[in-house]
Amino acid sequence: KTMDDAGYIEVETPVLNTIAGGAAARPFITHHNALDIDMYMRIATELPLKRLIVGGMERVYEIGRIFRNEGMDAKHNPEFTTIEFYEAYTDYNGMMDRTEAIFRNAALAANGTTKLTYKGVEMDLAEPFERLTMAEAVKKYTGIDFEEFACDREKALEVAKEKHVEVEKGTRRVLRRVRRGEPPEADLHHRLPRRGLGPHEAETLEALPHRAF
Repeated sequence: KTMDDAGYIEVETPVLNTIAGGAAARPFITHHNALDIDMYMRIATELPLKRLIVGGMERVYEIGRIFRNEGMDAKHNPEFTTIEFYEAYTDYNGMMDRTEAIFRNAALAANGTTKLTYKGVEMDLAEPFERLTMAEAVKKYTGIDFEEFACDREKALEVAKEKHVEVEKGTRRVLRRVRRGEPPEADLHHRLPRRGLGPHEAETLEALPHRAF
């Protein structure tokens, strides 16, 4: 309802694709008997939604199932539901506004209030969310001023090692792009562990409360 009221159009895009695109993940592979070709179950909804924006639909979203043939543990399921949305003529500030609205309205719909307690911490989602750049967040919570060596890959990796921070391959790729002066890319999606599930403190999939609507 939040997205509909904001002028977004809900769409459904293909689950079966001839390429595994939109994310860096291992896909599930199936076979299309009528066409006699192998196809991939989608690992993201990103590419079809971007095509709709390019085609002239200015605000679109999809709540859809994603399938990733990767590790499975207490906190990760190979299939999950996300909401992903795109809007023309806006930027990350507009995306943050939408995100705040989604969380507030979801809390109101599920609990009738924007106030909640999570792991002993009381919060009110009606209050403006704190907005920090990545560099500001790193500095605030670790004391590291990333901007001092944002273009120095080796220094960044050295500090990460000192702080016992694991550096993923994608992070190294981002650092190389920053060093080359390339602009960042961004898309916005929220992973939904269960449609209709209200706020909870479950730390594993098994601990999720079972609520039917």
